[in-house]
Amino acid sequence: MNHSPKYSLIIPVRDGGKYLKSCIRSIIDSDYHDYELIISDNHSTDESLAIIRRFSTHKAVKIVRPKKILSMSEHWEFALSKTNGQWIMIIGADDGIFPYFFKLANKLTEVASTQNIRAIYSQRAYYFWPGCNAIYKDELISYTANNIYKKRSTLSSTLSVLLSTKMAYFNLPQMYSNSIFSTDLLEDAKRKQGGKVFTTHSPDCNLAAIACSLESQYLESYIPLGWIGTSPKSTGLARTLIKMGKASREKVMAAKDFDKLNGKSSLRYEQPDLYQIQSTKLWYWEAMVNSECLQNFVLRWLLRTKIFMTLMFMSTIDELLSQNNIIDPGIELKTLEKIVADNGCNYHLISKLRNERDVILQIQRYIGNRIRNSRILSKAVNTFQNTLKRFERSNSNINYSFRNSRKLDKNITLSEASAYINSQLCKKQIVENLKQQL
Repeated sequence: MNHSPKYSLIIPVRDGGKYLKSCIRSIIDSDYHDYELIISDNHSTDESLAIIRRFSTHKAVKIVRPKKILSMSEHWEFALSKTNGQWIMIIGADDGIFPYFFKLANKLTEVASTQNIRAIYSQRAYYFWPGCNAIYKDELISYTANNIYKKRSTLSSTLSVLLSTKMAYFNLPQMYSNSIFSTDLLEDAKRKQGGKVFTTHSPDCNLAAIACSLESQYLESYIPLGWIGTSPKSTGLARTLIKMGKASREKVMAAKDFDKLNGKSSLRYEQPDLYQIQSTKLWYWEAMVNSECLQNFVLRWLLRTKIFMTLMFMSTIDELLSQNNIIDPGIELKTLEKIVADNGCNYHLISKLRNERDVILQIQRYIGNRIRNSRILSKAVNTFQNTLKRFERSNSNINYSFRNSRKLDKNITLSEASAYINSQLCKKQIVENLKQQL
């Protein structure tokens, strides 16, 4: 009888050879053994496959490859089908996990299991690979940790993402580098979606929508589980730099490859214009709308009401204007105007309402009062304001945001950054003293 490991860690690879070794080593150098590492190569054209094969003798490593080249969402679907673990996390080729990952994950999954929670999110920690300085200047790493965890309402968090600029979808559980999902959660989604997990071309958005559609709560750890690697290979960064006119050939090729594979995919864009603008808010909304078969009636109704979409589009304008140092808001707003019209809303009315903050507040109170009258949503709405404020607090036990300095060499590797962070956490016994904040 085959042993079912506690964790399945997946590295889906598409031309990530430059970063891959660091990612794999961050996992297999651990002295923990109750896991499997699925490395799936999506027909890379660089040295990725050769690098992967160097680790083929490691007992935890399973190397797989689809029969044909796939889009990102389809590739993730394929890799997920090869897992046997009880808890699953996908890790990008330019990402990595911390040396304390399994110790922290064991604590969090134990808490989650006793409280019937199937999605775990952790604070994001960033490692900036060379080649990202056009946006991030000389930033090296960004890391914050506190020895607490909380239970969060998925509805409150969804409203925060869609109706405010305080929170983005990547601050939700998305099973990607800083989040873990129970296998049961994914199986539940597959049963309700015709055997598929992914229904959109933005897989991390899709996973966040699944968690927030099926679950009422998730666990949030203020200690990061892994690094979010930001590199020239990152599709999101590539798109941003292209719009800025600062994209290298590597970044342009990464974006073109992503679009080309999506064009050949069986998945279709319901609203392709949404992905032409830099709005994580709208990407998440589209994923939520495509996940309606996972949602209760009230949530399905709410996401499609004119008044809700009006508020969301107003917040989207704020989101786009806040990026004026990166993108041309005028071009983005023109595209948004078309999106608004396609969804039956009035862009000129939205623009006027946005300038009348008192009116907006009255509408928000109206929606809040309507939702409070629903027994299904009352508890979530009561915590909504607290959720909006959570990113304004700064009470962390460890907070590092290093640029090129004497503390860290500018050529510091991902493994060296991990070792440094781990030593600081060990001094304060942050993981050992993990506790719930009510």
